Amino acid sequence: KHQELAHRLLQVIRKLEFFQSRGLSWYREEEAFHARLEHIQRELNKPTQFKGRLNELTSLVSMLDDTPQPTYTEQLEEDSLEQVRKCISRQTAG
Repeated sequence: KHQELAHRLLQVIRKLEFFQSRGLSWYREEEAFHARLEHIQRELNKPTQFKGRLNELTSLVSMLDDTPQPTYTEQLEEDSLEQVRKCISRQTAG
């Protein structure tokens, strides 16, 4: 009985490896899911869809990275700094 089950298991594994080596699916649901993923990939790669918008945003970000950012050198006065410290300590104390 054990040898018969082992033989059946080897047959199933052989068929599974055959399907996988040919790029075929084991289940119909898997094929439908794969077709849906391919459709989504085609939609995303359309130049007028997300890929075009993503390229546009990437260009915008790189352009913003190239522009000099303002530096802030202002300092709080000692009185203002003390008020901030008191406010924070009150908030943490509850």
